[in-house]
Amino acid sequence: MKPGIFPPGIRFWGQAGIILFFISAATAFPCEGARVTTDLILLYTFSEGSGSTVNDTSGVTPAIPLTINNPAAVQWLADAIDVNTTTSFSSSVTAAKVMTACQSSNELTLEAWVKADNLAQGGPARIISFSQDSAYRNFTLGAETTQYVFRVRTTDTSTNGTPEFFTSPGLVTTNLTHVACTRNSSGQVAIYVDSLAVSTTTISGNFSNWDSLHSIVAVNELTEDRPWWGEVHLIAVYSRALNSSEIYQNFLAGANPAISPTPTRTATSSPTRTRTPTPSVTPTPDLNSTSTATATSTSSRTLTITVTPSPTPTPTATPPLPPGEDPSLLASEKDVMVYPSPAKGDTVYFLYYVPWTCTVTNEIYNVLGERVATIKAYPQTPGRHRMTWDIRDVAPGVYFSQLRLKFAWELTQDFDQKKFVIIK
Repeated sequence: MKPGIFPPGIRFWGQAGIILFFISAATAFPCEGARVTTDLILLYTFSEGSGSTVNDTSGVTPAIPLTINNPAAVQWLADAIDVNTTTSFSSSVTAAKVMTACQSSNELTLEAWVKADNLAQGGPARIISFSQDSAYRNFTLGAETTQYVFRVRTTDTSTNGTPEFFTSPGLVTTNLTHVACTRNSSGQVAIYVDSLAVSTTTISGNFSNWDSLHSIVAVNELTEDRPWWGEVHLIAVYSRALNSSEIYQNFLAGANPAISPTPTRTATSSPTRTRTPTPSVTPTPDLNSTSTATATSTSSRTLTITVTPSPTPTPTATPPLPPGEDPSLLASEKDVMVYPSPAKGDTVYFLYYVPWTCTVTNEIYNVLGERVATIKAYPQTPGRHRMTWDIRDVAPGVYFSQLRLKFAWELTQDFDQKKFVIIK
């Protein structure tokens, strides 16, 4: 597991090699590196390293490779591709396996590991689409400046998949991010960012009106008028709405996992086709904890441990704290303790409480009010946590820490601002 990340339902206390887990109910522990493969129908890992083809490695036939229509617009990275100017990655064979599987289930999951080049991209800028052009589609996951956007065509939405569904602003960043969108057969939709469900809605109807002539397209439309620039590490499509534990499992697996999927079914092959894209129709704009647990696995297995549910699990003893980490020093649950202060050396520590599972963002400002650092902690479970800041290259002076918690149901909690001093 990544440092500071623990599965839902687990409380963690750890110090000096002592780790106590309190499990509140039957909990499945995914092995790091093991992705969910059930009902996977498209998978692009961008591990080719060169060339103008992105292979579909889902293991479900027929494969749907994507052609990079302007190879000069991309740079291959280690298990990723960097799109630095306008191009598109598109299929030349029908996506019948995607359409058939999703129509059968009336469910869908779109997933990507991406790193945006900038925060001014709109249209929305397409990350992955099953579409014809900017006005006709079966589904799209994209970005509108700092919001993620989901469109899906159903019997109750338009042929453009509108009205679309937006997350709140600020979730698209220039950091490597895991984003996933699920839609189940009851119409319930959830968008997850770094494994947290950040936005939910309902989109009614079914997929019976999908268009079989649409293409799978990434980082743009076929008409190349909705470009997305940045790094793409992984794109996956499932014919099922993954649950929150499965989203979390894929998040833990990381952006570049070792994947050896087994074919689960074979779809009817369709001949190669060519089509002149329909002229563009412009629609209305859319919009650490330092305690560490490590899970190592040599096989893609999930270990399931079942225990008797306990409504309010309480540890019998909490491991002793190191000097300076006495929680009684926190004036309130919205207080933050910064130590050492004055700080010198390599690291500043921030101690705080988390009441519910959430992400934690710590913005550091100087006396001029300029933000000098942003530290983001991935999903943290209720309890005491510690965050670190490397200050080896930070100038001495007075600084202010502003922590914010963001919960899955769109609520936020700001901590009291904390002043501290760095000396050299």
